[in-house]
Amino acid sequence: MFYQLTFLISPSLNQEEKEIFLKKIETFLKEKGEILVTETPKKIKLAYPIKKTKEAFVFSLEFQTPEDKIEDIKKEIAKEKDVLRYLLIKKIIKKRKERERIEKEEKEIRKPKIKKLKPEKTVKEKKVELEKIEEKLKELIQ
Repeated sequence: MFYQLTFLISPSLNQEEKEIFLKKIETFLKEKGEILVTETPKKIKLAYPIKKTKEAFVFSLEFQTPEDKIEDIKKEIAKEKDVLRYLLIKKIIKKRKERERIEKEEKEIRKPKIKKLKPEKTVKEKKVELEKIEEKLKELIQ
């Protein structure tokens, strides 16, 4: 199965300690499966303090491993004192045709549905001669 692991690392680590820590995580994941994509850590400001820190390094990677190894990976990451938080997501890879169908449906949902209004039929007013109007007025008055 495919997974994405994103975690926040303590900002108190210097560059060497951070690289050693990341190598440790990567080697552990390589033992359990195969790493597909890694991103370089970025320093971010947190929206709220986590373990009394307001900044952290965010690191993300995608890997492939059997489902029975996930519990071991979670336990290993939870043991690390420099990890402030982590998120492990199972990625679902869909077949191409199904993915295209879903994308098409999403586009249709996003499109605003505008109904084209048909022009209303206008009532043609008959031109009435002035004389006929006068006659009818006389009839009404009498």
